[in-house]
Amino acid sequence: MHTFSSITFDESLWPLLRVKYTGVPTLQQMQAYHETLTAHLERGERFVLLLDLSGMTDAGTSEHRLLQVAWLKQEEERLRELLLGFSFVITLPAVRLAVSVIFFLKPSPVPYLIANHITDAAAWAASRLEEKGLRTEAVRVRDSFQLPPTGNTPGQS
Repeated sequence: MHTFSSITFDESLWPLLRVKYTGVPTLQQMQAYHETLTAHLERGERFVLLLDLSGMTDAGTSEHRLLQVAWLKQEEERLRELLLGFSFVITLPAVRLAVSVIFFLKPSPVPYLIANHITDAAAWAASRLEEKGLRTEAVRVRDSFQLPPTGNTPGQS
C-alpha cells in the first residue's frame, strides 16, 4: 500500500521558512529536505523555521530520526549562527515523542517551541524575529496569521 507523503517549503514570509509535512515522508524526501535546508543556510541569512508536522500520519522510522540527528550534527555551527529557532506544530503524540528523541540524541542548537496550533507556532516565530531586530518581518508574519501585534506569546512570560 502506497500512501501519499510530501514535504513542501514556503518562503513567502521570509525570513520565516514554513515547511509542511504530509503523511510520512520517505527517506529520499527527508534527504531532499536536508539538502534544501542546507541551501537555505548557505544563503547566510538569519531565519526562523516553522515546521508544520500536523499533517503527519505517523512518526516514521528510527532511520528518519537518525537522519535528522546526523543533519543537526553536520550543520550545528551554521544553525547556531543563522537559525533563530525551530517552531513546531505537532498534533500526534508519537510525532512529539519522535522530536523529543531527536533532541535527546542531539540537543537543539537553537531555541524551539512545540505547539498544537499553527497560530501559536507563528506567534512564537514572530517573537523570535522581533527579538533579533527583524521587526518589519515579524509584523508581516503576525499580519499573515491574523495575530495581535504584541501580547502573550507561547513560551514567554
